[in-house]
Amino acid sequence: MRIQLFVLASLWSAIADANIVIGKSIAGIAQGAPVKRVRAKLGGPDVVDVLRDEKGLVEMRWHYTTRKLRVHLIGPSRAELVVTLVAIASNNESTNSGLHVGSSRRRLQRIYPHIRCYGCSWYSCALSSVEGVTTDFRLDDHERIIEIVIASDI
Repeated sequence: MRIQLFVLASLWSAIADANIVIGKSIAGIAQGAPVKRVRAKLGGPDVVDVLRDEKGLVEMRWHYTTRKLRVHLIGPSRAELVVTLVAIASNNESTNSGLHVGSSRRRLQRIYPHIRCYGCSWYSCALSSVEGVTTDFRLDDHERIIEIVIASDI
């Protein structure tokens, strides 16, 4: 009985500590979150890239270098920016199934047997959701995850 309780407690802890929610968020930052939410949750970025696209929209790329985290925001003005992409290249964040940067392609495909993988000189494995959000696992030449990206299809 004690072993069963320990296993259940460990499982609950893994789910509660999951900082990557497939098709939703990384580090608590979800697709469509306003810029104020990102700043409140993560603080100010270490580096900011500002772009303007052909439609006149502002795109900001916030880089949190110590966390190896990237957040892309798009909107008609800086005050109206919303999250369209969150990427992590650190193994400090994981999914409820324990996937993280450094996990193998084999483990990824065991957990998500329907995942699509593609590439020539590099690999990427993608999970699409019905809400128009894709979770992309980018792999190195040793077939280890080097980056996890959750992005909206805009």
